[in-house]
Formats: sequence, C-alpha cells, structure tokens
Amino acid sequence: MSEQNRTHSVTVYTKPLNAVKYDLGLFILLILPVWALIERLVEDADRQLLALLGYSAFAALWLMVRIRLALAKATNIRDDSHGS
Repeated sequence: MSEQNRTHSVTVYTKPLNAVKYDLGLFILLILPVWALIERLVEDADRQLLALLGYSAFAALWLMVRIRLALAKATNIRDDSHGS
C-alpha cells in the first residue's frame, strides 16, 4: 500500500449571525459598567431604572436591526449562489 500525498481543502463559511453574537456579548459585558455609572450619576431610583431600561431598549433595538440586516444579506447571498 503506497502512501499518496493528498491535500485536503476545507472551506469554512462564516455564519451570518456571528456579528450579532459579538454585539450581544458586548452589550452584556457593558451592562455592569453602565449600571455602575448610572448608580453614581443618578440619585433617584426611578430615574436609575429608567436609564437602565433605556440602555436595554437601545440594545434590543440594535440587535433586532442587526439580525434583520444579517438575515437579509444571507438570504441575498444564498439566492445569488443558487440563481446562477
């Protein structure tokens, strides 16, 4: 049995939601410093809650937009590759 030199090529496709996962991780990591900053700057508990809800709403909206854009881009790429 002779051994042949073979080169194997593996193609790894990037997942369309990797950037969204990165953003989610960033928002999760930033919530603690944001909370500490709000705790120092805002004295009223109701306003602190409102500020944290604002941060959370911004993060949720940001992620929804990013998901929609990533899925639209992935759909266009898939359609283009199958349409040829």
